[in-house]
Amino acid sequence: MNYADAGTGTATSGTDYVALSSGTLTFAAGETSKTITVSVRGETTYDTGWNETVVVQLSGAVGATIGTATGTGTIRDNDARPSISLNSPSVTEGDDGSKNLDFTISLNRASEDRVRVTVGVTGGTAERGTDYTTVGMFQASLLFTPGQTSKTYRVTVLGDETDETDETVVVSLSGALGGSVGTATGTGTIRNDDLTANAGEDQTVTEGDAVTLSGSSSGIAGRSFSWSQTSGSPTVTLTGATTATTGFTAPDVTSDVTLTFTLTVTEGGESKTDTVDVTVEAAGPVGTPAVLTANAGPDRTVDGGDAVRLDGSGSTAPPGETLSWSWSQTGGSPAVTLTGAATATPSFTAPDVTS
Repeated sequence: MNYADAGTGTATSGTDYVALSSGTLTFAAGETSKTITVSVRGETTYDTGWNETVVVQLSGAVGATIGTATGTGTIRDNDARPSISLNSPSVTEGDDGSKNLDFTISLNRASEDRVRVTVGVTGGTAERGTDYTTVGMFQASLLFTPGQTSKTYRVTVLGDETDETDETVVVSLSGALGGSVGTATGTGTIRNDDLTANAGEDQTVTEGDAVTLSGSSSGIAGRSFSWSQTSGSPTVTLTGATTATTGFTAPDVTSDVTLTFTLTVTEGGESKTDTVDVTVEAAGPVGTPAVLTANAGPDRTVDGGDAVRLDGSGSTAPPGETLSWSWSQTGGSPAVTLTGAATATPSFTAPDVTS
C-alpha cells in the first residue's frame, strides 16, 4: 500500500513539518498496524487559527481494500498571541534644526496574521509645536504584516538655545488587534544641552549686612557650582561656595567699595561663567571711619551775653552701637553752666568779660 502527503492540510511542508516523502507500507502475515511518522518543527510564531493540519493519503492497496483513504494529523499551536510593547528612547536636543526621537514598537513573537495597534502622544512636559512635532495628528495606526516584529513611531525634536530642564514626551499604545498590549507607555526624554551661568543682579548693601548671591536660575540637576571673589577689597569669606546659593557678611569699610564675584557652572565637561558686583556702603558719611569718634564741632567767637550752642552730632559709633554724650568745661575762666551736658547739643550763656 502506498502513502503520500496529500498537500491539503493547513500546515506548510518544510516549514511546519519535515517534508514527507512518499512511501510503501507492507503488512506481513498477521500484522494489523503500521506507523507513518511526520516530524513536526517547533516555532514561536503565532499561527492564525491556532492549530494546523497535515493530511496523509493512502493508495494502491494490494491484497486488501482501502476503507478510509486519508488521515488528518493536527499540530496543536501552543504559542499565545503576540504581546506589543514600546521602549523609552532619548535624544539630545541640539541648538537648531531637528532630531528624531524614535519609539520602537515591538512584537515579542512573529504572527502569521496581521497585527494592528494605535500609537500616539498622550502626555509629557515638552510642548507640541514648540519642542517637537509629529506626523499628522497625535495618533497613528501601525500595521504589522505577517512575520514583521518591529515598527517605528517618530517624534521630531526641535532644537533651541534655551537653557531648560530635560523634557519628556509620553507615547501610549491602545486598541490592539491580533495581539495584546504589553508595555503600554513609553517616555521619551529630550536631553537639554544648553548651559548658562547666571550670578544674579548687582546689589548695593551696607557694611554688616548679610548678603546672599544666587545662581539658582542656572540650577539644573547634574550641574556643579563654584563661587569666588575675583575683585575688590577686603576679601570676604563665602559660605556654601560650591552650591547654587552662597553668602557672606558685608565687611566694615571706611568708604564705599565694590566687590566682584564670579559664578562658574559646569556640566558634562563644559563650563560657563557670570559675574555679579556687590557695592558695600560705609555705615556713616562717606570718608567717616566706622569706629568711635568724638567731634565737638568748630571753634567759635561770641560776645558776652550771647546764647551759645555746642554741636557734637558729627561724632560716630561702630555699626549697631549707640552714642552717648558728656560735655564739661576743661579750661578758661569764668566757669559756665552747661545746659543739656549729656546731649549732643548742650548750651550756655556767654559770660561778661573785661578782656
